[in-house]
Amino acid sequence: MDTQVFLQKMADILEVPLAELSLATAFRQDIPYWDSLKGFATIVMLQEDYEVAVEVYDFLLCHTIGDLFAKVGKIIP
Repeated sequence: MDTQVFLQKMADILEVPLAELSLATAFRQDIPYWDSLKGFATIVMLQEDYEVAVEVYDFLLCHTIGDLFAKVGKIIP
């Protein structure tokens, strides 16, 4: 799976330039104006684009974009 494509999708959801994101980005702390709608949009993107169902509890355990990427990577080779 392409890391840059995933980061671009996250940049679109988080409304920040791609250059500001990496897998190490702590999306709740590092992104200005983080809110629950961005969280919901992320969960929906994972479901629709990658067919990965992430429960809210599991989502809350993710702290970085890399944590989210790992959830997708476990499902998609």
